[in-house]
Amino acid sequence: AGLEPPPPNGLAGSDPLLFWQGPGRWLLVALEAPPPDLAAAFPGEAPLSDVTDGSLAVAIEGERTAELLSLGCSLDLEGQTLPAAAVTRFAELPACLLRPAPERCLLLVERACCAYLWAWLGQTAKDLGGRPWGEQAR
Repeated sequence: AGLEPPPPNGLAGSDPLLFWQGPGRWLLVALEAPPPDLAAAFPGEAPLSDVTDGSLAVAIEGERTAELLSLGCSLDLEGQTLPAAAVTRFAELPACLLRPAPERCLLLVERACCAYLWAWLGQTAKDLGGRPWGEQAR
C-alpha cells in the first residue's frame, strides 16, 4: 500500500487515506483510487474486514470548514496538528473526522444516518450564511 500505519489521531496518505481508530485498528478510505491489496501490504499485521457499504463519506471544504465542524463536535480544532483524524460524535452521530488540511475535511458516518446528516449540514451551513444545495436549493 505504501502507507505506514499512523500514530493515534494521525492520518497517512491522500487517496487512499489510512487512519488510526484505536489500538490495533486502522481504517483505509479509498475515495477514487482503487484500494490496494491490503493482505499483501500488511501480511500478518491484523485481521482485515471490508466495510465499504456501511459508511457515507461527506467532503466539507472552504474557509469556514473549522467553524462548521466546531458546531457539530467538541474537538479542539484550532489546536489540531494537521493532518489529523478522530473518532468522535458529530451532530450527535458516531463519526470519523479526517482532516488533511485546515479547509478540508472528510466526515464518515453510518450510511443509515445520511439523510439526517445532510439536513444538519444544510441547516448549519445556512445558519453560517452559506447558500443551500441539493433539494434545498429548489
